[in-house]
Amino acid sequence: MKRYVIYLMQTLEKHGVKIDNKQPTLIGPVDPTKEQNVKSALQTAARAAFQAGQCAPQLIFIILPGR
Repeated sequence: MKRYVIYLMQTLEKHGVKIDNKQPTLIGPVDPTKEQNVKSALQTAARAAFQAGQCAPQLIFIILPGR
């Protein structure tokens, strides 16, 4: 998962997107079949992103399990 996030950040930077947090917090894995788990993981991710940048996150990236 970490390699994919790094690849995504590099690709975004190549296309002109400014990335302030080069080492984002990775949350998971989480069982997506329980709604409370998803909500809790999103809140944790938003809180971690805010603490890292001291501003509201603009992008939270979610990887869903394969089917």
